[in-house]
Amino acid sequence: MNLSFDTGDWFNFDKKWVGIDGVISLQTLSWLPEMRNPMTQIFEVIKPDWIGITSLFYEGDISCRIEVFEHSRSRKTFYNVYSLKELNRLADEHKYKIVKSDRFDIEIDIPKPKNIDLMGTFTE
Repeated sequence: MNLSFDTGDWFNFDKKWVGIDGVISLQTLSWLPEMRNPMTQIFEVIKPDWIGITSLFYEGDISCRIEVFEHSRSRKTFYNVYSLKELNRLADEHKYKIVKSDRFDIEIDIPKPKNIDLMGTFTE
């Protein structure tokens, strides 16, 4: 088996990845300002045989764009939730099909960050 990992700019993928077998993204999409352009880059530039993505998705036809301002760092980030129905429409436009989506229920508690002024995730 020949396996390698690499990183790239979601808004401007290098053509060196054209023809690779698959794309894996772990929780990255929710931290980007929007979904359409990055996914289009994957569909049109890389054209992988398969794509595996974990992110915050909603089963209905609603997406939420959430801007996060960390005042202590003067930094703006995102923590978006995207519609699975919209992702399906976008995939269909590019001749891709979502074949499976699984609901994620975390069974452990993630501790609250010690510095409450910095963005982090936790469960209560």
